[in-house]
Amino acid sequence: MDRKILILLIGLFTVLCSMTCMGQDGLLLGVVRDSSSRQPIAGVHITVVGRDGGAVSDADGRFVVAMGTGGQLTLAFSHVSYTRALRTVSPGDLRGRDLEVLLQRSQVQIHEVVVRRPAPEVVYARKDLHVGAYFANADGLWVLAYDRPRMWHPEEQAGWSVFQGARLYLLDTLFRETRSVILSVPVRDLRGDHQGRPVVEGLSAAWVAKVEGRSIALLPIAPWPQEGPLKWTDTIPGAVIGHDLTERYPAFNHVAYRSAKAEVDVICAVTDELLLELFRSQYKYMSGRDKVIAMDLERALGVDREIIAGHMTGFSKDLYYRVPYAPLFVVRDTLCVFDHYRARVRWFSHGAEPLGEAPIGHQELRAWRDRLVQDPITARVYALFAKGPSTWLREVHVGTGALGPETVLEHAFPEAVQVHGGHAYYVHRASDTTERRTLYRSRLR
Repeated sequence: MDRKILILLIGLFTVLCSMTCMGQDGLLLGVVRDSSSRQPIAGVHITVVGRDGGAVSDADGRFVVAMGTGGQLTLAFSHVSYTRALRTVSPGDLRGRDLEVLLQRSQVQIHEVVVRRPAPEVVYARKDLHVGAYFANADGLWVLAYDRPRMWHPEEQAGWSVFQGARLYLLDTLFRETRSVILSVPVRDLRGDHQGRPVVEGLSAAWVAKVEGRSIALLPIAPWPQEGPLKWTDTIPGAVIGHDLTERYPAFNHVAYRSAKAEVDVICAVTDELLLELFRSQYKYMSGRDKVIAMDLERALGVDREIIAGHMTGFSKDLYYRVPYAPLFVVRDTLCVFDHYRARVRWFSHGAEPLGEAPIGHQELRAWRDRLVQDPITARVYALFAKGPSTWLREVHVGTGALGPETVLEHAFPEAVQVHGGHAYYVHRASDTTERRTLYRSRLR
């Protein structure tokens, strides 16, 4: 080999060795870990105290810092989730190994926060009128407002609140009055029928409210049997859903009337077995003369004598008698019957064919108010609970019977609770004030 080339190679090797030695002495390699889990920490800022520059740990917690030519140096380690740490090192302390730094998680003190339920929204309030009843449908929100109530106390009308000087208002989506009509006769309620129409109920007549231009027309329902129109609860394609419930007998049927065939199909029977047993047992306590009458009626009507006896003795007026409650709700293509006496939600097709059932338990809770309400927009079903002045709602899942979270209504003793479009609506008037009965709503959880 040429002597000049050999000298050049030896010189180049010397320079490279010198540079390598400088790189090893001038760089500090290290890793930052969590003191508890020993996991690497990314994003830790490392600075040399008293000097410029620094580094940030990578995803593996590793970092590289220039040592410089001085003696000892102090490194500061900071991270938003960890306590700041200082570490002093000397160039000769770490030969052949990396610096390991352990950081402790910092404790962040949060100021006390008071969480309150959002205030309910005022839907309708008047300084001159009370809210008596309301009903929501595709037209808007119908509100029956009145000046003063009149209580009726004849036996057949015991407990009725009859509204004098009542007016019917239709509100738009912003709850502004768009139409109204004055009701010239006393009325006692406003509710929806099976077609989703508002029905104003009077003492001996009823009217369907209908939008006509910029006004409201009241179309009389004739004839007006007291229970007739209200026994039909909903509609499905080709049929009307209803029931034959009477307040005097502890069993009834849910039925579907199919207009094309003029037929009534029984969807399912609901029976309070315990109460029915007590109802039939009244026969044993009748006089011999009354038993003979019951047997004669059995032969003439084809009705069991013990059932006749329960009606004859007026058992439905007994202190322990309760009107059966097992509502049917249409949920998309399924008819859902909440049979509280079998502790089941029972499912049927539109053709009245059984589809199965699931257990329910809300009826066992003491705070349940014997009432379920359905949201006509979402089809969800909610159970109404109350204890003392507090009232709350919980969804009852129609597919499993499971209960959802509580939505507590802000005001004490709310009245006429309904659900529409994911909100709970109710009427409330503050006691010991001149405030009129006001309609509120709260968003459901």
